[in-house]
Amino acid sequence: MKNLERIWLPTKLLMFGLMVLGISGCKEAATQSKINETEEEEVLIVPDPISMLVIGEPNLGPVIQRQWKARRDGEVAISHQTLESFVTSNFEIEEGVDVVIYPPELLGQLAHAEKIKPIPSSLWNSDEFNKNELLKHFRTSIVRYMSEPWAVPLGGPNFAMFCNQQAFESANVEPPDTWEEVERRLRKISTEDTPAKIDMPLAEGWAARSFLARVAPTIRQRGKLSTLFQRRTMEPMIEGKSFSEALEQLKTVATERSIDLTPKSVFDLVVKGDSVVGFTWPTRTDVEAAENDEEPAGEELAEQELIILPLPGVNKWFDDDRKAWTTKADEEEVHVDLIGFGGFVASVSAESQNETTSFEFLQWVASKQISVIALSQSTETGPFRASHLGDVSRWTGTALTIDQTDAYADVISANHRRPLVLMFPRIPAQQQYYKILDQAVREFFVSDQSAEDTLKQVADEWRKITESIGAVRQSRAIRKESGF
Repeated sequence: MKNLERIWLPTKLLMFGLMVLGISGCKEAATQSKINETEEEEVLIVPDPISMLVIGEPNLGPVIQRQWKARRDGEVAISHQTLESFVTSNFEIEEGVDVVIYPPELLGQLAHAEKIKPIPSSLWNSDEFNKNELLKHFRTSIVRYMSEPWAVPLGGPNFAMFCNQQAFESANVEPPDTWEEVERRLRKISTEDTPAKIDMPLAEGWAARSFLARVAPTIRQRGKLSTLFQRRTMEPMIEGKSFSEALEQLKTVATERSIDLTPKSVFDLVVKGDSVVGFTWPTRTDVEAAENDEEPAGEELAEQELIILPLPGVNKWFDDDRKAWTTKADEEEVHVDLIGFGGFVASVSAESQNETTSFEFLQWVASKQISVIALSQSTETGPFRASHLGDVSRWTGTALTIDQTDAYADVISANHRRPLVLMFPRIPAQQQYYKILDQAVREFFVSDQSAEDTLKQVADEWRKITESIGAVRQSRAIRKESGF
């Protein structure tokens, strides 16, 4: 027995050791299997190729294309169309197009014509998209139609008033806060014995925008839904006293050279110190740095100290029912800004055959991380997220100092905190209405015609457009857009 025990004892120990090693090996194999599974889960899935149509901005698409390729290994085929040709084609989107980038004024017409798809709640409410971080009017107005989102914002410009600080300090006056103060304060500032005037963009395509920026705080009032058209009859309101007096004042305070100025050329005058007051927004030229995800560099700082403020507001507005000017109550906001008159949004085409990847692309391009890199390359874009306001130099370039970019960010922030803004009604033939107004404003600035006669002609032409489409149809469209 003792001999048997001597034989079995080593054998038992050997068998036990083999069992331990077996169990340990199984655990290691299981652990390694889990690691491999995790690694497999983290492998980037290459998205399906998509096709993107960009309306009116040739510089925006390639930057987005490069970032999508670099960060997601995805392929985007880009095609371009001018705004004019797109409108002339009755908003025809070619077969095979998945994503459309376009000016926000087209959104209502594209949605109404079922050319685009609404944004699904899974995207709109996703953590990556983070809709709550969008600046208010991008979230609540610009991308919405019939109370639901149809696009994601890609940014838009914001008018501001750029004042030459030295000119105002030398005259011992403060920049005007309201249009009632504008002429009085400018008279106190002289340049070569000539009262100072304001540089504003009145070149073709911009004149109507400058005019509407002037008239916005006068015609947009709390509880007053109709601004440019009577909502039930589509009768033009542009013949009213509010409009004619605003147009006359604008001609009085605008520089003669304004007729040839764009926002970019106004900004160039401002940063060189060649303008006492400029109505514009910052535009950048050092796009190469942003394309490569580098810090912006390469522009000279503004030669003059600048005060950057919102455009003037008004203390009074004309009550068409009472036929009298009315002073705003103390609690009423004196400033009203334009929204949706520029910039870009992105939607998925109604005919897209690659819907899943297309919506994934929209969520990605408008996200916090990507938007600051890929969407700051156009003079027609601008910050659209709260996080963008921490450093707006991506959009302004380095022509402004840190304090000046912060001041411009404050203007944008204030705009999106205000309850009242002005948006041109997104109705059929909107571009035709706008073009007629733009041409009339430009002609007014170089002629002896009165503001009343100019705007009467605009109203007559607007009536013709409405008649050709149908007043009932247009009324329904304007009410549907606002949800009332």
